[in-house]
Amino acid sequence: MSMMKSPISLVLLAAWLLAAATVLGQGPEGKLPEDRSEAGALIRLERPAAGKLPGPEPRRAARTPERNLRLSRPVPGRHRAGGGMIALPAGNKSFFSDAISGKDLKPEMRGKKAPSPPKVQGWGRNHAVSNYEDDQGSPSMAKDSQGRLYVAYDWLYSGTGKYEVWLARSSDGGNDWEDLFYLGDDNYDYRRPSLAATTTDEFFLFYQTDDTLGLQYIWSSGGDKWNFDYRIGYKASYPKCHRPRVAAGRKNDSTRVLVAWEYDYFGDGSDYDIGYAYSRDGGSSWLAASSRIADSVYQERFPSICISDSLIAVAYELYGNWGTNDSVDIMYSKTGGLSAPQDTAWSTGVYGIATTRHDRQPALAASGRYVYLAGQRAYNDQDDYDILVRHSSDGGKFTLLGEGFEGATFPPTGWSLSGAALLWSRSTNCSGYGIGSASAMANFYNVSFGQQELISLQFSPSVLGDSIAFDHAYATYSGERDSLAIYTSPNGGGSWNLMVGLGGGTNGPLNTGGTTTSSFVPNSGQWATKKNSLPAGTNRVRFTAVSAYGNNLYLDNIRLNTLLFAAGTSAEEKYPSLFANDTICYIAYSRNGAWAGVRKSINTGIVWSEEEIASDSNTAVQGPGNLSISLLGENPRVAWTDNRNQAWGLGTDIYFNTDARFFPRSCDLAPYQLTGWQYPLVPSKLRGTYSVSDTLRGMLTTARDTTFVDLCLIDSASVDVADTFRAGLFVDEWLYAYLEEERLPAWWPTGVIDYPMWVFGGRHTMSLHADYEERILYEITKDNNVFSKQWVWTPYRLPDDTTLQVPTPPVNVIDPEIPDYNCDGYWQASTNYWSAVGLKPAAGTDYALRVYTDAYGKAEGGFTAVAAESDLGPDAVEVIAIDGNRLTSGTVYYPGVYRGPKTGDGDYYLQFCLQDGTTPANGWSPVRRMGEYQVVHTYDVSLTMGQTYYAACSLAAGPAILGFAVFSPKGAVYKPRSQAIGLEDSLTAPGRQFSFVADTSGWHAVVVWHNSPAKDDTSVYYVGINTVPFGLPLAVSLAEFAATAFTDSIVLRWRTESEENSYQWLVERATGPGTYELIGTMPAAGASAGPREYRWCDRSARANTLYYYRIGEQDLDGTVTYYGPVQAMLAPGQIIRIQPLAAPNPFGECIKVSYQVPNSGEVRLHVYNVAGQRVRTLADGPANPGAHSIVWEGRDDGGSVVSAGCYFLRWEIGGASGMQKLLKVR
Repeated sequence: MSMMKSPISLVLLAAWLLAAATVLGQGPEGKLPEDRSEAGALIRLERPAAGKLPGPEPRRAARTPERNLRLSRPVPGRHRAGGGMIALPAGNKSFFSDAISGKDLKPEMRGKKAPSPPKVQGWGRNHAVSNYEDDQGSPSMAKDSQGRLYVAYDWLYSGTGKYEVWLARSSDGGNDWEDLFYLGDDNYDYRRPSLAATTTDEFFLFYQTDDTLGLQYIWSSGGDKWNFDYRIGYKASYPKCHRPRVAAGRKNDSTRVLVAWEYDYFGDGSDYDIGYAYSRDGGSSWLAASSRIADSVYQERFPSICISDSLIAVAYELYGNWGTNDSVDIMYSKTGGLSAPQDTAWSTGVYGIATTRHDRQPALAASGRYVYLAGQRAYNDQDDYDILVRHSSDGGKFTLLGEGFEGATFPPTGWSLSGAALLWSRSTNCSGYGIGSASAMANFYNVSFGQQELISLQFSPSVLGDSIAFDHAYATYSGERDSLAIYTSPNGGGSWNLMVGLGGGTNGPLNTGGTTTSSFVPNSGQWATKKNSLPAGTNRVRFTAVSAYGNNLYLDNIRLNTLLFAAGTSAEEKYPSLFANDTICYIAYSRNGAWAGVRKSINTGIVWSEEEIASDSNTAVQGPGNLSISLLGENPRVAWTDNRNQAWGLGTDIYFNTDARFFPRSCDLAPYQLTGWQYPLVPSKLRGTYSVSDTLRGMLTTARDTTFVDLCLIDSASVDVADTFRAGLFVDEWLYAYLEEERLPAWWPTGVIDYPMWVFGGRHTMSLHADYEERILYEITKDNNVFSKQWVWTPYRLPDDTTLQVPTPPVNVIDPEIPDYNCDGYWQASTNYWSAVGLKPAAGTDYALRVYTDAYGKAEGGFTAVAAESDLGPDAVEVIAIDGNRLTSGTVYYPGVYRGPKTGDGDYYLQFCLQDGTTPANGWSPVRRMGEYQVVHTYDVSLTMGQTYYAACSLAAGPAILGFAVFSPKGAVYKPRSQAIGLEDSLTAPGRQFSFVADTSGWHAVVVWHNSPAKDDTSVYYVGINTVPFGLPLAVSLAEFAATAFTDSIVLRWRTESEENSYQWLVERATGPGTYELIGTMPAAGASAGPREYRWCDRSARANTLYYYRIGEQDLDGTVTYYGPVQAMLAPGQIIRIQPLAAPNPFGECIKVSYQVPNSGEVRLHVYNVAGQRVRTLADGPANPGAHSIVWEGRDDGGSVVSAGCYFLRWEIGGASGMQKLLKVR
């Protein structure tokens, strides 16, 4: 922008003020007579060519020359008691708040990760909206229907020492800006503008001023011609109206306009309220100009407003005692609707965001029925603010669940009781954690049996990501297992689904107070908090208490949690600004007081994208109103206050950016070509040429060789202010390095960087991007000017027990016929022990781990000899064990990480582990800690062929979710995880065990892996091998699950080998492989070391319908593990019993499988091992009706004898299917 500021200010002539004072009935001193309430006069200003505003000009016919605005005088000696005082919610903020504290933070918030260095991801280079010699700030952005962007801002003009309001517009998406007008005066300030536009391009620009006209604004129809107007507030001679915020209707509502402001009641800053003015007709007339939304004895400040499809809402700060850790909350008030008179009937303010810390700087945005409320919350007292967001899909009504049982009525209003047993009542003996005065009590102490339901009121349907939390206290009398089951309903109680069952007893998840024979009343330290995810669409919950004549259960502070962290790192995230587009929401905020951060949610604020940085310099100025965000097309646009030019004699400026691709630039970087050089970007060691070698040094464990890249660029266009040299060096489409030189003053356009690179082995594509655009710097040819080339890096040696964190592996872009042409390649040398390589991919990705036995080639090829591959699917930890005992010491092999097309992006963790020690075959190993980001550990153990062993892993401490497996030396040298002879995945404390039969004698491997590697992992575990079971909980071992169809019912039968901590079985049914419905429950054994058999009869099955059944085993802690499905279908008039009979079982050399075919059809009988691999096909094809049998002689499909152990017979006969466990003992 080349325009310089004119010294001519826009003056409000004294004659205009005198005329206004005359119309208003004001005397020379500008005071209001006590009895005047006439309509205010109109002063309209328009910018002429000379830069000043002329006198009043007639409006278009659509607007009346005078508006129905009445001046309401303040009441002398105003008091704060009685009806004029806003009533705050009673109790402990349980009505409309989420008490976020250390005990219920999501796990990633307890140990907040350090923020990554700021970098612009997909965002272009910053552009200045204004960069003059004075301070400009407080941007406010809007757009019109033609795609033009508007930014209003204030300017502290050094010529007068007063603030002015300026308006700039861009017609090309933000590349170039023109100033439309400015409003200024030698005697008054005009500052903190707020700009809004309707869908019909009616613009309203409000601002703060200290002149005698009160609240003022400028309006325009179409954005080209602008007019001045004002609203009279209390005591117009005082600067009453601060920080105005304006919102206009969107979508189908183009006539509603609301402005709210801080109202300085006494004029001395001692008491701020929230005032407002409202128009139903696009600004032609205004209502409630002197009313207040909030006017308590406390300070209400920083309003934010929005208009949804059903109401108008205002959020604001409520100040208490700043000396405490919880002195500021964000309040929320709304109208009763959009139709008169509900659109001016404001609700009493309720807590919008009210945690146990300071909650400040509210931001509201609405689009149709979606409303978003954001605020900043102090993570640690007054330090480290994060951004919280809550959402509403009911237009901003926010009908939520929150009950602390503080009211005397029980059940509370809207709640109900059901059931014959009189269990539930309100108790004033205790409350959650000792806070408050009451709770709900289930009187198990005096009621010996029966159950009763406590049913909540109906609330707004939950969405994905919502959760319900409650505080509870319970003690048992002498071990009785009282219980609490929580059910959810999506239809107001028409039907119910079990969410979680919680048992009492001595060790049940409800128990917080141990055992007591007197009536249990907990103290403040005998409470705990439970939190469970709610199914989407839930609008009512039910708490079912079941007495076993134990002791009392207390519930308190039942709340629906909808507060989500939009930005919550150890960086400081403050001053949010929102823009909503139905289910999509954008948020901009100040990051560490120096950057403009941006995040996006595409699912109503439930999940937020990774942080992007809009500002390309750490010079964004934080503060209220210093950020504004809008949307043009599909791209967010951000404007902020910036101080990057202060060192050059300029003040703070308004800068702008967008993530739009191919965004035009007035100043671009271009490649610089040295004399005699053929290409502008070359590896230094190759002496200025591009084709000396196709192989570059990678990073080695000893020498740490690197490749150096010379980067030489010039600025292709002259600049009017100092510029910054920036570029991004990319490897395999991920940003390898964010390159930045010192700022280049104007007319000094050259920059050079010599940058070292570490790249892991394999074929990689290196490219240079300047300004982070797609059209940047490919290889210089006649067709383009972007540099890109592929090189082969030498493989990197994997160190022992050191985890590498590596960006996304490359995608094959050379030759699809050579799948291993692109991968991250490594090497390692064998020793005479077992070792393993472990890969933990990024969440949602699916990378394969391979071991090759040939070295990586040069330009003409890649790895070719695949010795083993582990590819278990997305998010799985891949493991390959290497039996070094069978290799010559020093044998080199090559682990590789391969990514096929469209299998996700993200950093992965890779670790090599040489044997960590020898485990005895009759006990436990020494204690071991997983360590920082470690993925895999390996142990040797000597076993005897034919012996039955128990393998166990005990998690002694820490949060880890581990898996472990045993590998046999029989067969291949390189073994993926799927070839383990026994394994257990996803085990948690205290641990699990499994049994297996050694298929050969010699050194076996025990491999332990970490499913969620972490930096500060404190997990401690043991591994053990023994010939007798360990004293660990046995997992529920399902031996058999089958369905049998009769003429009038289908009978399910399942058998377990053992159970521990099992609460109940869930029986579910579906008519397809999709959504299941719960059709019944059955108590589980709880704990059983021997076999247990269960049966369930489904008498509601219909003929000629194929059903899918699955069963879920629910533990005492609420965890559900599903088995199945099996299939069955009734055949009218026939009795079908098609369950195969396998005998003898266990078996030695062979086993006979007998089965019945009721009708001609397909029969499939397959045998699988414990790793899920198919071992033998016994039958696969059509069969005639009648009895059949087949013998399995214990061999695989290749004719080899299989090892002793556990196998599974999977059968499909006609329309039914099932599974049966087979045990081979020798």
